[in-house]
Amino acid sequence: MKEIENIFKKLLNKKDLSILESEKLFDLIINQSINSVVISSLLTLLNIKGESFNEIYGAVKILKKRAKKIQLSGDLIDTCGTGGDNKGSFNISTATAILSAACGLKVAKHGNKSVTSKSGSSDVLASLGIDIKIDDNVQKKLFKKNNICFLFAPFYHESLQKVKDIRGSLPFKTIFNLLGPLLNPANLSYQLLGVGNKENLETHSRCISNLNLKSAWIVHSLKGYDELTTISPNLIIKVKNGKASKRIKVSPQDLGMEYSTENHLKGGTADENAYIMHRLFEGETGAIRDNVILNTAAWREIACIVKNLKEGIDLASKNIDNFSAKHKLENLINEFKWIY
Repeated sequence: MKEIENIFKKLLNKKDLSILESEKLFDLIINQSINSVVISSLLTLLNIKGESFNEIYGAVKILKKRAKKIQLSGDLIDTCGTGGDNKGSFNISTATAILSAACGLKVAKHGNKSVTSKSGSSDVLASLGIDIKIDDNVQKKLFKKNNICFLFAPFYHESLQKVKDIRGSLPFKTIFNLLGPLLNPANLSYQLLGVGNKENLETHSRCISNLNLKSAWIVHSLKGYDELTTISPNLIIKVKNGKASKRIKVSPQDLGMEYSTENHLKGGTADENAYIMHRLFEGETGAIRDNVILNTAAWREIACIVKNLKEGIDLASKNIDNFSAKHKLENLINEFKWIY
């Protein structure tokens, strides 16, 4: 096939594909028009070269067209990272989603099973008794009642299941890891998107700039985390109405927060992380609380509810201390007891 030959030649010479070439490539991949050996080779070449904006955005355009959509009302927000940071940290983004819903935001949390930790978003939710593998009608009812829903990625991106085994056979993360946070099946207005490699701050801010969101932040912790942390300074690119800012550096000390260590954020199994989340929302203090509050504060600033992170931190803290987050989690768990 001539098109694939040309794509191979460009990648072998470490030249970026155009957006159209990337669209064509990923259309062939998800239609299984090329065999697994060819797909593995192409994914390897992309990884060696380093995935460009054109390649990521071209893939996003095709996969969004093929995705199953879900219609939810209101200005929706999501937080999701590229994963693959090999940190094995607690499920900060999942806890942030629940706390943010308790703060009044409308949350459409897109997630999957673990990539590099012992417990991904769907894993810890299952341990909490929240089954995200439910049909859209139930999702919509739960969202209307609780201002939050959890969207299990494989349900909405069936085409990606065709390359699941190929991805699993490769000893490195592929471009598909970078695509996940850009593929929420709901119509988002706001997003906090984390990248494990700072090189992807620009690629993903450019992608977000083309996805018609009102506002978004692309963030990276300088210790390699795909979310805001108190472990190190954080880099942020803010996107507002399709226009991206330059990189901004924000340190914990700038916000009046104490530095923590990587060990402070270590997670465990899904059951262990579920236990940690219960303790968090019951008022336990420490680094995990600080990091969940920090990310929730970012959500509030992204959604223009607060003027700055310090104000967001104060308000997010109150929503833990007054047990709003605890009650939100309990309500979600009880909803699923009723369903089953």
